[in-house]
Amino acid sequence: MRIWEFITCTIISGGVHIRLGLAKDLHLGNLESRRDGGFAEDYIDAKWRMIQNDQPVDFVVGTVETHTVGEFCETFSHTSTWIITTSSRIRDLFAQRRSTY
Repeated sequence: MRIWEFITCTIISGGVHIRLGLAKDLHLGNLESRRDGGFAEDYIDAKWRMIQNDQPVDFVVGTVETHTVGEFCETFSHTSTWIITTSSRIRDLFAQRRSTY
């Protein structure tokens, strides 16, 4: 799971808060900023392979495919109904659990 400082988490959290009425807007910086959205397990595999070397070597790890922050926002806006519905169910579940303690 990514930490909240990652832009993807910031966008998802902000979208959820807006949809639930907890916020009115989400302030982001440069929407043209590009990010490599690689798969975490691939990066873990790359790290493991790096430490298998007998000698220190410099590596650059990436997918070579980047997307803008704006593209991610647009993609999120198309999938947000599922995320919001799931988030609402999770929030309700936690509320129920808190009330039973």
